Amino acid sequence: MKRENCVLIIAGPSGAGKTVIATSIVNSHPEFTFLRSGTTRPKRGDQHDDEYIYYTTEEFKAAIANGEMAEHAIYGGNMYGTPNAELDRAFGEGKTPLLVLDLNGVRSLALHPKYSACNVYIYTDIEVIEDRLRARYFGENEKPDSEKNFNTRREQNLADWRTISEFEDYIHAFIENDRTVEECCDTVLNTFYAYVDGEEKDEWANHAIVNGLVESANERG
Repeated sequence: MKRENCVLIIAGPSGAGKTVIATSIVNSHPEFTFLRSGTTRPKRGDQHDDEYIYYTTEEFKAAIANGEMAEHAIYGGNMYGTPNAELDRAFGEGKTPLLVLDLNGVRSLALHPKYSACNVYIYTDIEVIEDRLRARYFGENEKPDSEKNFNTRREQNLADWRTISEFEDYIHAFIENDRTVEECCDTVLNTFYAYVDGEEKDEWANHAIVNGLVESANERG
């Protein structure tokens, strides 16, 4: 039986390519759309200001208390979240919402009573991920806090992998990003449309991948 109110969620460690894949899907498949996030951070006066809906801390807390946020988290001392109204807006426009979330966001959407979340986890070899993070933070992009940011991202990735078994039940498919962007996007889309058609996840395959991720994280110390 087909699922209704389906949302595509892409998660994964920093450096695995999840944002590149998500952006490519939205740019080449007009049936998908990004949503504006709610946040308490101030406007920065740049091209990204329109990507957010701005709340005071009190307004954001009230929105959570009133059940108006599909998921929410705190980053860098500021609150971020996905308003239910943004999801409903996308559906009203005939679009499929696509979000890039962390594991806690994945769990929140999976448990939401109104939406059907196809949670896809993008991963790749841990050494490849760390090489990409080095390229992101060092070289021409190096800044005074580059080493700190690199270490923070690296440790967060390892922490997520060590605990990923806690989120396994909420993830429909684990997809390795070891191909071209186009090929990986096709795999994500095929997974999503199979989910919409009612396909159940492959528990055995997911569990084998989870065990591999935990083992890789533990080997890195």
